[in-house]
Amino acid sequence: MVCRPGGVVRPGRGRRLRPRPPLCRGRRTPVAAVCRGRHRRGLGPGCGVGGDGPQVRACHEGPPGRTRGRGGGPGHPGLGGVPVTGPLPPEARTREENTARAAAVVEALVECGVGLLVVAPGSRSTPLVLAAAREPRLATVVQVDERSAAFFALGAGKASGVPAAVLTTSGTAVANLVPAAVEADRSEAPLVLLTADRPPRLRDADANQVVDQLGILGGVVRHQVELAAASGGAPVELDWVKRAVGDAVRAALGDPAGAVHLNVPFDKPLEPGASPDDAATLPRTDGAGPGSGPGSGPGKAELPRLLRRRAAPAPEELDWLAVALARARRPLLVGGRLPHPREAGPALLALARTLGSAASPAPLLADPLSGARTGADAGGLGGYDLLLSDAGLVEALAPDLVVRFGASPTSSRLLRAQEAWVRGGASLVVVDGGERSKDHQALAARCLRADPALAADALSGRIAGARREAKREGGDTGEPPPTRWTETWHRADRAARQAALEVARERGGEPGLVAALADALDEEDLLFVSSSMPIRDVDTFFAPPTPPRILANRGASGIDGIVSTALGAARATGRPLTLLVGDLALLHDSNGLLALSEVPGPVRIVVANNDGGGIFGMLPVSSHEPPFTRFFITPHGRDFSHLAALHGLDFVRTDLREAGDPGEPAGVLEATGRKRTEGPGGGSAGHRALLAEFLTDAPRDMETRQLARTAAVRAARAELPQHSPHHLTTEQEGDA
Repeated sequence: MVCRPGGVVRPGRGRRLRPRPPLCRGRRTPVAAVCRGRHRRGLGPGCGVGGDGPQVRACHEGPPGRTRGRGGGPGHPGLGGVPVTGPLPPEARTREENTARAAAVVEALVECGVGLLVVAPGSRSTPLVLAAAREPRLATVVQVDERSAAFFALGAGKASGVPAAVLTTSGTAVANLVPAAVEADRSEAPLVLLTADRPPRLRDADANQVVDQLGILGGVVRHQVELAAASGGAPVELDWVKRAVGDAVRAALGDPAGAVHLNVPFDKPLEPGASPDDAATLPRTDGAGPGSGPGSGPGKAELPRLLRRRAAPAPEELDWLAVALARARRPLLVGGRLPHPREAGPALLALARTLGSAASPAPLLADPLSGARTGADAGGLGGYDLLLSDAGLVEALAPDLVVRFGASPTSSRLLRAQEAWVRGGASLVVVDGGERSKDHQALAARCLRADPALAADALSGRIAGARREAKREGGDTGEPPPTRWTETWHRADRAARQAALEVARERGGEPGLVAALADALDEEDLLFVSSSMPIRDVDTFFAPPTPPRILANRGASGIDGIVSTALGAARATGRPLTLLVGDLALLHDSNGLLALSEVPGPVRIVVANNDGGGIFGMLPVSSHEPPFTRFFITPHGRDFSHLAALHGLDFVRTDLREAGDPGEPAGVLEATGRKRTEGPGGGSAGHRALLAEFLTDAPRDMETRQLARTAAVRAARAELPQHSPHHLTTEQEGDA
């Protein structure tokens, strides 16, 4: 049985069916559901499944006046096919069909802009692997762990905005793709999941290594389709295969972007009849070899390279928001987690300057992943997580309008302050291009579906006109926000950050390490930050003079796949990589280090090792000993020098568990930064890869964070003469 979009299941070999709405387009509509349902109602192997009866066939109509066909026959504008020119033995026909269909899939991916395929080895994917090996426009990476392979591809897509593909064999290999697919879905990053499968006739029939591959991924992908072979000796519909691949890549690009699934069943024999090195004898889809079929020569149609779709803001919504910003006396911008920070960050900074002035921009609270977290006095504020731990400062700095761009920020304190401001009478507007709601607190007065960068640019051009309109209507809000309120935000932010950094550098530990890391990187670097405590410390203590590009897996905020995602991002960008990771996250994805040789530039892995899940010490459950240490902290006692030796990394260890030289982390980072490019090493371009382990003490670091927060609040309150510098509030941290 063959499942394809545009057709229905009916008995009868060779019957053409009227096309119906596609079964595969859209989320959670696996096309194989039709097959499985019919199968359970009695269409088992004994009833002619698999070429002896029922089949699903897509029939594409050509332009008016042309004949209908599937193989790119005379007068047909299709992309070609592999016709059966005479009786072939079943084995030869299967070889030819497998090879042609795999080549069509790979060629379509490349033509749509996919330039990287991460291959996890396996037998059932043989036709696709050999097709990829023959495609000179496609770069390939080999990773034996399917979970790590998927995250590597995710990192490449997240960094470049262009989907990379991951290829696996059938069976449990497919289940290993779920974590990366979940992160791609939640963080809106493009990813193509390409899975080989066994023939549909073997499903639910006790065959080895046969699982419901569409069902496994159905809930976390934007789009999925099965590219099965035709049955009953029908010619391969390569035009349909290519168009189906194009639809999938388009869905991966979004808006919103995410993971898509292409499931490709193959029957045996899997290998072509000729040697893989003998390209001249293998069927091709570009008209350069035997078996290319009519209609696939120089005049054939080609799939266009696909571009990311962006939700354009509606003019009437922009006009409304521009007027709201012009009338607001205390407008506050929030740059949340954005999937395309290189575009959105500068647009948000420009909007802040438009609302205020070049010297005193409107307050823009910039998440580390927004692209707007800039150097001092450049507009994007980064000390808000420190300020908003105090109720008095939350009240004193309250806005009357909050406009958030993108997903919720990392800071739980900002989310709580946002709720307090709305309860106090402020309005919240959320601007985001995705279809999923980004208002989990149910506070927004209005949600605008628009690409954040496009919306911010358009708003900047409308603010002046909106202010003139406000003046004509007799209002008193035709000027920029009050300088005093705006400057108070900037002064409080600077004072808080400076006070917190002084404490962090003096006491060291993980906060001091992050503060030192900010001085060791520049705008040419790529910093990938692990979930859990590292991203929180970067949000609080990372204040670089010239910020690097920052990426993280904050869609689902898991610690799995961190190493692989970072390496994939480094491969896509070509930037020197620094990975800031905790010990558990490094252990969790240690197999990701197998792909180090696939990264052309220098790699520095900075691991903060507190021997377990130190972040759980922030939660109330920490008082429940002894189960707390065993089941939450989970101390492992592993020596990371052995992991470095296993993978050929240089290794250095620094103990930050006691108060020592405040400059020690900075000195180590500076030295290891130089060492990354000296002599031969693990990188494919001869760069040295390094693992720098920093031993830390979780309870002491928690104390440092609280001391830094107290000092920051005291310093910020000093910028508010009407408030007393004492009566500092205490708080309970949010979920780890």
